[in-house]
Amino acid sequence: MKFRDDKILNPEDLYKEISITFDTLSLLVIHGCVCLALRHPLSTGPMRKVALDFVEKVEKGLLQAGVLDQEDIEYIHQVEREETLKMFEGKIKK
Repeated sequence: MKFRDDKILNPEDLYKEISITFDTLSLLVIHGCVCLALRHPLSTGPMRKVALDFVEKVEKGLLQAGVLDQEDIEYIHQVEREETLKMFEGKIKK
């Protein structure tokens, strides 16, 4: 993977697991930003899968921390579906 003109990232380094500590507010904000980015029509392909996996891990962490419950997660998913559909209303021809 090309990172900048003079550096190519080692593919093995791209799949290392690391631990990072965030407060729950930061995770909620980052989760919202990634979900918003996923609504973009060009958010497709392998990078989308990586972002969706990230969102899922954040949601699991927030569930485990007791910040969100399953009903909250379902609500978030419903809002994301509705907002995504609004973006495409009238743009998809039958």
